[in-house]
Amino acid sequence: MGCCEIIQHHYSTIYLNVSKPLVPVARDGRGTVKPINDLDLPILMAPRGFCDPSENSQNPSELVVLIKSCVRCRKDRYWTRETLMQPHLWSDFRVRFVFVTGIPSVNYTGNIHFEGVSVNHRSHGNEKQDYVSTKGELLSEANQFGDMLIGDFEDHYFSLTLKQTFIFRWISAFCAHESQLFLFLDHDYTVIPTNLIRFVRGLPAEILPELSFGIPGQNHLVVRPQQKSNNRWAISEDEFPWDYYPAYFGGHSYVKGINVVTDLAIASAFVHPLRVEDAYMGILRYKLQIQTYVVRKFVHRVQSAEELQSTIIGNSWYIHKFFNWKIGQIIQ
Repeated sequence: MGCCEIIQHHYSTIYLNVSKPLVPVARDGRGTVKPINDLDLPILMAPRGFCDPSENSQNPSELVVLIKSCVRCRKDRYWTRETLMQPHLWSDFRVRFVFVTGIPSVNYTGNIHFEGVSVNHRSHGNEKQDYVSTKGELLSEANQFGDMLIGDFEDHYFSLTLKQTFIFRWISAFCAHESQLFLFLDHDYTVIPTNLIRFVRGLPAEILPELSFGIPGQNHLVVRPQQKSNNRWAISEDEFPWDYYPAYFGGHSYVKGINVVTDLAIASAFVHPLRVEDAYMGILRYKLQIQTYVVRKFVHRVQSAEELQSTIIGNSWYIHKFFNWKIGQIIQ
């Protein structure tokens, strides 16, 4: 299919109570079905200078990049500001960047009990008990740079689904006039600017609002809890009773048009959440009958400068070895 390839996956069981006809009804405010997951997600800090519905943008962005950051990922954010976000890399391409995070966890130990299973996982210092100072540093950074979206929810590995729902709702409420296209990145992934510009500008304008593609998910088989194992992706039958997930993107990087984002924001209020974020996004897309495409130039690893020539998105560690950010060129 040219730039993209469709993923097909058999998944016959309906997961709770949302379907495509519900979305336009909900957009119009005439819905009669009550939400089951309509959480209050206050915004503590928002980026400055764009995604303001009170201002009708005369020069909308061609792309908004949302980087799923974390409370203590400060070094990653500074690295991104000094590399990917440098204006000279983007020429006349209109792009905006947003780091998204929650707030420090309180009394988080890494041990969490879900329906039918207990899981232990620590990451990025979330178990540290320095709530007041860390939150202060986070808000100070947001004030200094004006490029952060901070939600009033505890930020840790098992709140990724909540974070993604928060992002979708913010975009649908505040960014509909800012851009037709949105790129979602994990904090340890980056892009090759020239390749991304070429790719985005090669897409027909009329299809941008309905686009949905990314890196293919690693495995559709649902991992079940095992004794003497602490697999963070293990899901009990109480959480998800079926053996396979519908087709989904790896959560590392994916692109969505504004109409898709809005539909997902609405649908998330009517579908029971699942803590495996990328699989949950696949469930929402399946329920809304949104086709799932992959772009082979979105990758996890890059092994050579030659391979980087055609890469659009990849893991920062690999790309950094072969790319000179100061001049925006691949190192030969």
